[in-house]
Amino acid sequence: MNYGSTFRKLRLYKGYNLEFVAKGIVSVSYLSKFERNESEITLPKILELLNRINVKFNEFIIINNEFKANGLELLLENLRESYLQGNVKALNRLIDDENSKFENTGLLTHKLNSIMIQAICLDLTQRRVEKKDIELIIDYLWKVEIWGEYEIILYGNTLHILEVDSVIMLSSELIKKSMLFKKMISYRRDMYGIFFNTIRVCLEYNKLKEVELYLNILKSEDIKESFILEKIILNFYDAIFKMHNKYDEGLAIAERCIHIFEEVEAFNYALNYEEYLKKFIKKLSKNTVSY
Repeated sequence: MNYGSTFRKLRLYKGYNLEFVAKGIVSVSYLSKFERNESEITLPKILELLNRINVKFNEFIIINNEFKANGLELLLENLRESYLQGNVKALNRLIDDENSKFENTGLLTHKLNSIMIQAICLDLTQRRVEKKDIELIIDYLWKVEIWGEYEIILYGNTLHILEVDSVIMLSSELIKKSMLFKKMISYRRDMYGIFFNTIRVCLEYNKLKEVELYLNILKSEDIKESFILEKIILNFYDAIFKMHNKYDEGLAIAERCIHIFEEVEAFNYALNYEEYLKKFIKKLSKNTVSY
C-alpha cells in the first residue's frame, strides 16, 4: 500500500522535519524506515503521526489511493451512471458480477450488493427481488449491532422493498445502531434520509402513531442549520402529518416548504414534494383516517 511514502510526501508538503514529527511517538530511525516502506507502524501510532502533521485519516487514505474510489464507491458510481442512462444490460451485468463474486469468494457483502442493485433498479430491469433475499437483508441488518456507512447505504436503498412492519422495526433501531458514527456529517444526512423514507412508508400505510414517533425523534435530534435541506423536508412531513387533524394549517405549511424549494431554485425537490402533496390530498379526500 506504500503508506510510508505517502506519509513522507505529506510531511514534506507540510514542511515538518523527521525529528519534530517523531518526537514522543516513535524513534526518528523507525519513522524513517516507515517512510521508506521498510517497516510498518500500528494504527494508533499512524493516527498520532497524522495528527502531528494535521492530516485527517480519511484524507490520508484518499491521497494514498490516488483519489480513486473504493470498491463500494465505484460500484455506486457505475450503478448511478447506468441507471440514469437506462442501461438495462449494464445494470444486469452489475447484478450478475456481484452474484459471481459471492459464489467465488463466499463474501456476503457481494450478495447483499446484488440484492441492493436489484431493489434500486426494479423499475428498469424487472428482476424481482426474491423473498429469501429480502429476508437475508433484514437478517443481516438486524444482527449488525452498530451500523456503519455500508449498512446505512444498504438499508436506505432497500427500504422500499421491505414490509412496513420490517421498516418500522429496523428504523426504530436506527438511533441505537448508529451511535458510533452519528457525528459524521455524511452519515447523519443519510440517517435523516432513512427517517424521511420511513415516514413516507408509514404515511402510505396509515401508521400515524409511528409517523408521530419518527417526527419526534427527528425533532429531538435538533437538526443544525447546516442541514437546511433536511430541516425543510422535516417541516414538510410534519405539515403532512398535521393535515390529518388541522388540514388547512398543515396544507399552508407544506405549500410554504415547496415554495422555499422554488425560491432557492431546487426545482426537482419542489416538483417531487408538490406531486407527493397532490397525491396525499387525493388520498386524504378518499379515506377518512382515524387516529
